[in-house]
Amino acid sequence: MNHNLTLWLAAMLFSAGVVLQWVVLRARYRNEIFKQRSRHQQQQQATAQQLEQAKRQIGQLQHDLTAARLLAQRQAAGPAVPAPSPARPKAVAHSCARETPALQRTLPADGFAETLPAPQYPHDASLLMR
Repeated sequence: MNHNLTLWLAAMLFSAGVVLQWVVLRARYRNEIFKQRSRHQQQQQATAQQLEQAKRQIGQLQHDLTAARLLAQRQAAGPAVPAPSPARPKAVAHSCARETPALQRTLPADGFAETLPAPQYPHDASLLMR
């Protein structure tokens, strides 16, 4: 064979190899980009769902706060006519009537119950003297 023909065949094979390598690498790159985009889209959807849930929770908390403030204003305005309570069994009614006012559970004036834990040990000054 002619020396020039051999060089042309080698150049053609080399060019075909380069093109084939470019096609394979581009396909891999596009596949990885597609996977990355789908992961990003899933993260965006999860974040959007969390944001919507947070908005709903904030709205519910604001609604509850408004209701609590309104109730506190009504209680501060004066004694309102109590709503009729459902009939209680006689045993429960008698036990509630026997409770002293200190033992009856009531909400503080601000409408929020005390939620702090009770101290584990009483803070008595005589215990410190020992």
